[in-house]
Amino acid sequence: MSEILDALKIYLRLGDDLRILDHKTYLARSEECIAIGKMVGGWLKSLH
Repeated sequence: MSEILDALKIYLRLGDDLRILDHKTYLARSEECIAIGKMVGGWLKSLH
């Protein structure tokens, strides 16, 4: 699961670097990815 999230972060960064996404969109989606990563990490810890 974290590999998919890491790939999404890379694509977001690439979209920002290539100016496909505006910077505000990039920042908003990056914050959402961070929040999702924290949730996934918490769920994985609770399983062990």
